[in-house]
Amino acid sequence: MKYHKLFNAERHRSVVDELKSLGVHAVGFNQWWVPLVEFSAGGAVLVGLLAPLAALGLLVIILVAAATSGRRRIQLYKPIDEADRIDDWLYLPETLYAFMLIIIVSAGAGPYSLDALVLGLMNKHVV
Repeated sequence: MKYHKLFNAERHRSVVDELKSLGVHAVGFNQWWVPLVEFSAGGAVLVGLLAPLAALGLLVIILVAAATSGRRRIQLYKPIDEADRIDDWLYLPETLYAFMLIIIVSAGAGPYSLDALVLGLMNKHVV
């Protein structure tokens, strides 16, 4: 849970350790920035508040996660050929998350979101 990455000392320490092991730069900044974006943007996507912008922020984090920890996991799977390597990439959870976030970025939050509610209220006051 993203909440625990921010507010649970043990879980936060594991995030720091993973960032260090992956060679991520500016660990002091990213140890707080990444879980904060995951938590706040995830909540925004959930309720549909500025969902395309929030999903875009999450998409950047997911792509970095796939390029760092995803690549490491695929190396551990030891793919036997290029088709197996592609299959491993497609089975990463990050790949599925990225496709879902791309849909939200391109289609928006939908009719049952806070964005739609606010837009509907704004349109009533304009007319």
